[in-house]
Amino acid sequence: MTIGVSTADCEAFEKLAVLHEVEATAVGTFTDSGSFIVRFGEQTVADLPISFLYDGCPQLQLESEWIPPIHEPIIFPQVNANEFGEILCRLMARPNVASKEWWVRSYDHEVIAQSVIKPFGGVNHDAPGDAAVIAPIQGQTQGAVISNGIAPRYSDIDAYAMAAASIDEALRNAVCVGVDLDLIAGLDNFCWPDPVESAKTPDGRYKLAQLVRANRALDDICRAYNLPCISGKDSMKNDAILDGKKISVPPTLLFSLIGNHSDVRKAVSSDFKNVGDHIYLLGETHQELGASELAFMFRDESNGRSGIGGTIPEIDAKRNLSMYRSLTAAMGAGLVASAHDCSDGGLATTVAECCFGCDSGSIIDISPITSDCSRISGTYLS
Repeated sequence: MTIGVSTADCEAFEKLAVLHEVEATAVGTFTDSGSFIVRFGEQTVADLPISFLYDGCPQLQLESEWIPPIHEPIIFPQVNANEFGEILCRLMARPNVASKEWWVRSYDHEVIAQSVIKPFGGVNHDAPGDAAVIAPIQGQTQGAVISNGIAPRYSDIDAYAMAAASIDEALRNAVCVGVDLDLIAGLDNFCWPDPVESAKTPDGRYKLAQLVRANRALDDICRAYNLPCISGKDSMKNDAILDGKKISVPPTLLFSLIGNHSDVRKAVSSDFKNVGDHIYLLGETHQELGASELAFMFRDESNGRSGIGGTIPEIDAKRNLSMYRSLTAAMGAGLVASAHDCSDGGLATTVAECCFGCDSGSIIDISPITSDCSRISGTYLS
């Protein structure tokens, strides 16, 4: 990264770099020459007018066209009540839901003993966590929260919903460990197929419209959550030709979040703790199973006879933020033993993952929350 620092602040900046073990080297200064000049010793290796850097490349004139796609509706199989457990087992085995422990443990996630909430918790260290919590300064109780959100499957129906869900998931994950909602920032990472219409990309107008809708969601949801985007990146040519056929990645936004944790001693993990604890479901959505993990599972198992169409979740940011603040306040007061967000697979997979951590079980009565035909979604805590 290259950054600009005033002369008066250089010494303080370099001390910070040393504290955080970041190599920082002064390589140049701002001038009023109107040129970008790079030298290697006495030799000039680059001399470019700033006017060329700003205005030398003509801007693309692009057009987008949004036409909502049409998908076949989900065909729900007729099953007996005693078959739901088997359906849950199949859902838990889906790559998007199944344990990522084999992958996570391939990397070093414990550096100089700073982590408070680790990738896996519970009595057997196999319950997936929602977010990482680290205490960067030895002996101090202030911490940092790092979380992510990603929901590329929603792009099959609407990239706006995909981006909104990714941002909300990253925030929910951070909330589940007790993040300070007044000190959070995000990073938006776009991974996109070529959105420029051409002979190779005849659907470029549609893919560009997906990009427009994703950016609108990024703006809408981040503003609603007072969540500034301090960094990010984009990759816009994720396509390949395989056996003469063009393969494109689904339009995807990976949203990462970093936030403050005022006291890591009060950080909350996902695993159930004590026999007899009450389990609460916070929040709700309605009949919004379009492009869900369950819909894709039924489609795969039926060789495409079942569709993925239907309503997809809409984010009520104002209502969510109010709930998130109430939850983090309860965590700060020591009222919450565990918390886990509902995401891929919904409520059933969420409760199962919480049970992994306590090596035990739970009894759930969903009748109070199905009377209005609502689908379960939100944040689980005990």
